[in-house]
Amino acid sequence: MGRPSRLPVRRRGAAARHRAGADVGAPAADDGRALAGPRPGARGPGVRADRHAARSGPYVARRGAERRPDARSVRPCLRAAQRRGGGVGHGPRTEPAGRPVRHLRRIGRGARRGSARRRLARCERHRSRHSVTELAQNLIDGLGRGSIYALLALGVAVVFGVMHLLNFAHGELITVGGYVALWTLGAGWSWYIVTPLIVLSAVLTSLAIERVAFSRVRGSSDFTLLLTSFGVHFVISAIFLLYVSASVKPFDRPSWVTNTYSVGPLNIEVYDTVVIVVTVLTLIGTTLLLQRTMFGLSLRAAAADFDTARLMGVRSDTVIRGAFALSGLLAGIAGVFWLMRAGSISPSAGITPMLKGVLAALIGGLGSLRGAVIGGLVLGLAEVLLRSRLPDSIASLTEGVVFLLIALLFIFRPQGLVTVKHAVRV
Repeated sequence: MGRPSRLPVRRRGAAARHRAGADVGAPAADDGRALAGPRPGARGPGVRADRHAARSGPYVARRGAERRPDARSVRPCLRAAQRRGGGVGHGPRTEPAGRPVRHLRRIGRGARRGSARRRLARCERHRSRHSVTELAQNLIDGLGRGSIYALLALGVAVVFGVMHLLNFAHGELITVGGYVALWTLGAGWSWYIVTPLIVLSAVLTSLAIERVAFSRVRGSSDFTLLLTSFGVHFVISAIFLLYVSASVKPFDRPSWVTNTYSVGPLNIEVYDTVVIVVTVLTLIGTTLLLQRTMFGLSLRAAAADFDTARLMGVRSDTVIRGAFALSGLLAGIAGVFWLMRAGSISPSAGITPMLKGVLAALIGGLGSLRGAVIGGLVLGLAEVLLRSRLPDSIASLTEGVVFLLIALLFIFRPQGLVTVKHAVRV
């Protein structure tokens, strides 16, 4: 048989050749057909489909429409709460090349629900581990911050226990230490030398404040002592404002302050570790000083009943000056870590640590050394945990929320977390 000729175009086809047929006109069009003329013949056998092509699934309410024929073979992207019922939101899907096609309809409903529950359980376990890790991280950060607050509050509580004075000039000890750090670091000295100088300057400043200001009003009313502490605060701030500078002065921080190390999934700052360790050692030393020395016995006796302690032979001047020296020592240690974190100093830098120390002392109970430590730790943990839990839009209001919680605490427990018994004159 010869090679078939080309199909006829705009002419009659020859009979008895390719696609043989009668040499007659085209058949009449069916009813309803718009145009008469040639049309395709009967449909031949279907073309075999690609066995790896994705198949369209049934209508699914969650997806909003049927899958496209060229959609990828993936699992439904539904939230865990929506998958809790166990149903998978797609119809039949294909497997990767080389594997037989499996249809979800062939899998029992119980098996599908069990698979969904297992996936949900894995997600919940992952979230639980992440939540525990985040909580542990926040607790470590809160303990580091609360340790500084505990030292500040302990210094406030020591002075209050002896003189019933809420010292609002306590933060100025850190201001003085900050300017000592600024000048010495600017002269090229290292932090190993600057650190004891900051502590020493805080102790000397505390003794000077007691000698110049509070010794003049000793025995006066509590209101007079309170006004005196406010006056000392404003005088020291004004001195640095007028004779040094009103602007914020930065200084170099130690290189290890921003270093971290890992313990399992936790990333712990070296700074927080050093703060916690030094605070624990300081509290142990303070406890031994108060429990094992004659000065500590005199200080605790004066805190319990100052008049009776004087009648028993306790020297009031020695006890009061010792209390201010111990308060300055604690403020100096706390000030070292505060300044290391801040990296700058200004005339008003002592306001924030003063407020933190006073608030922590109020939370724990004024006059209670143990309560001051507890109050500082509670305040630090509350700030860190609230900052991590509050939305980003109101995270800057963390301190306001903390003050609100403290106000609620004072409404229900005005004496603080630890009750202190004082002698009452009758």
